[in-house]
Amino acid sequence: MISRASLGFVLSSVAYMVTGAFLGLYLLLAGESRDLNWVHAHLNLLGFVSMMIFGVAYHALPRFIGSPLHSDRLAELHLLAANAGLLGMVGGVVFLEGGAVTAAFAEVEAASTLLFAYNVTMTAANR
Repeated sequence: MISRASLGFVLSSVAYMVTGAFLGLYLLLAGESRDLNWVHAHLNLLGFVSMMIFGVAYHALPRFIGSPLHSDRLAELHLLAANAGLLGMVGGVVFLEGGAVTAAFAEVEAASTLLFAYNVTMTAANR
């Protein structure tokens, strides 16, 4: 059975993929916008690609190594922080043209990756 965090990451990934694809289509049809190009790239890379990797890794790694995930709660916190960080960064660029708020959400996003790194490292170490 898939965990809430793994499923949450996979579903978030799909939502970001669709959003990023339609934003890309809009950019193609309407012309370039530097800020929206940044948003498009982050929705696709952090949203679609990274979140799919997180979801699959949280599901597959414990099965590959035969050991439970170190912490389901950390995975769920990672899910919340990664989505909040990405949405805050994107919103900050679109509505506030960057600045301190966007930087704060970027720090949340970066911290969320540390949660992932710690959780999978501890999972692997406890096998």
